[in-house]
Amino acid sequence: MSRIPRWSCWVLACCAAVLFSVLLGCSNDNGNALSPGRDRFKAELTDTQVVPAVDNNAGGVAQLTFHQDDNIPRVKVHLTNIRRDEVTSVTINAGTAGTTGPVLFTLFTQTDGLRFDCDADLELTDVNFTPQPGAGITTVAEAVTAIETGAAYLQVSTGTPPVEQLRGQFVQIQ
Repeated sequence: MSRIPRWSCWVLACCAAVLFSVLLGCSNDNGNALSPGRDRFKAELTDTQVVPAVDNNAGGVAQLTFHQDDNIPRVKVHLTNIRRDEVTSVTINAGTAGTTGPVLFTLFTQTDGLRFDCDADLELTDVNFTPQPGAGITTVAEAVTAIETGAAYLQVSTGTPPVEQLRGQFVQIQ
C-alpha cells in the first residue's frame, strides 16, 4: 500500500477551497461576499455634475453594494486630486441629475482635525440617515430605493461653509 504524497493533500485542500468559494457566490474588490440578487450602483464623481458646475481637477467614484451577511448597504468612496484635509463633508442627497436636494446620509463631516479617508468604506444606517419627509423619504429603505432608482447623488464639499466640489448621480452597473 503506497502513501499519498504530502503535497497532493495541499493541492486537494486548495482545490476544495476554490470550489467552496465559487459555490458561495461572487465577491467584490475587497473580498467581501455580495448579497445575491442585489444590484450594484456607481456614481462617477466630477466637477461638471455640480449644480452650478465648478472647475477643478478633482474626481472620484462611489459604489453602493450590499453585503450578504447582513444586507446592510455600503458605499465605497474613492477620491482623486483632492487633499484629505480639504474635504469638509461627504453626503448622499435626494435629487435627480441637474437638481439639488436635501441630505439623506451624512457619510463624513470634518471635525477637530479629522481627515477624510480618500478610500472610505461606509455603511448606510439609521445613525447617518436624516429623514426627508418633504422628499417622501422617511426610512433608510426608502433612501436606498432613491439611490437604486437614480433619484440620489453623492456630493463632496470643501471649505467653511461647505462648497460642493464633486457630485455623482448613482446609476446601476452590471
